[in-house]
Amino acid sequence: MNSKGKSRKEYTARINKVMDFIEKNLNEELPLDKIARVACFSPFHFHRIFSSLIIMDTKIEVKMMPEFNVVYCRHKGQFNQIGKAYGKLMKWAAPRGLLNFPEAKTITVYHDDPSITAIEQVRQSACITVDRDVKVDGEIGRMKVKEGKYAVGHFEIDEKGFEKAWNTMCLWFTESGYQPGEGFPYELYYNTPEDDKKRRFILDICIPVRRL
Repeated sequence: MNSKGKSRKEYTARINKVMDFIEKNLNEELPLDKIARVACFSPFHFHRIFSSLIIMDTKIEVKMMPEFNVVYCRHKGQFNQIGKAYGKLMKWAAPRGLLNFPEAKTITVYHDDPSITAIEQVRQSACITVDRDVKVDGEIGRMKVKEGKYAVGHFEIDEKGFEKAWNTMCLWFTESGYQPGEGFPYELYYNTPEDDKKRRFILDICIPVRRL
């Protein structure tokens, strides 16, 4: 049996285990995190696998991603408000000569699982890559985005397409032979919508992985 067949068999077994558990506990309160533990998924991936009825046709591959040195401005709260953090970051970086696009890249790093963390507490880092030591101050920090093996999907989407793109990535795991690994997922951008006539985001979604 190939890895795709093994992965489908494993995920089917986990889902069947969940259904059996629900049938035996219909009279109990069954929060998402409790059901997800039965399936050995994080609540985030469990929710997306079950709710992903529409996916995008895109190539997803597992590959090694390099380490990125970045400076960042931390955002906490709704995903669609991270532009405020990027505004602060760009304003800080411009006079320091750090906006060397296209060599410099913008990256959004996701630190929390929104299915188990209240949305107002979900942390995201608006980042730009840097190729030298930079002294940071105030709201601006410095960190490394780890190298490693990632599932990488390439997308060209408008601002309403992010949920479907992430659903596509999470559903990919059901037939991949992989499961989410240690580390933080991130979005690696190749443009800004203002650069594109159709106002699309061109990006890679990168999720750390390990074998099932």
